[in-house]
Amino acid sequence: MKDSGLSSNALVEDKRMDHGPAECFLDTVEACALDAWPHLNEHFPFIHCVESLVYHKNYTQWETCFEKLNLKKELVTDCVGSDRGKELELRHSAETPPHKFVPWVVVDGLPLYKDYRNFVSYICKAYKGTAPIPGCTSSNSLSFTSEFSTISPDITSFDEQINLAASA
Repeated sequence: MKDSGLSSNALVEDKRMDHGPAECFLDTVEACALDAWPHLNEHFPFIHCVESLVYHKNYTQWETCFEKLNLKKELVTDCVGSDRGKELELRHSAETPPHKFVPWVVVDGLPLYKDYRNFVSYICKAYKGTAPIPGCTSSNSLSFTSEFSTISPDITSFDEQINLAASA
């Protein structure tokens, strides 16, 4: 999982930052969370919490996620203002492919362009494993895609759309 890759204050002057200083700062927060908790089941709840707050325009309330999830805040807050935080954010930015809009969803190396709402079907099609994936059964995939397709195209954050789809 990667954040949007739209980068830190160092890139503001370089015109590569798309959504303003709040997003840049929270990208660094999320990059530090990924570093502090490298396993999906560790960092995803925190990032989901932060993105839920962003969706509701509570940009400054991100630190409440530590208490809600019973997490050690110092692991992230010490990183955010440090050289390590800047390094992580710049690395995430460098790993983000060039994109024309957000969400910019890529599956198996190919951008989905405006068909991003059907990302589950692309993932299922690209899956090469032998074990069945519950999300790729025809009934689950269709149900998820159906719920996902009702989400407003005006939402520009992929995480915002995931949050809405999960709550549907």
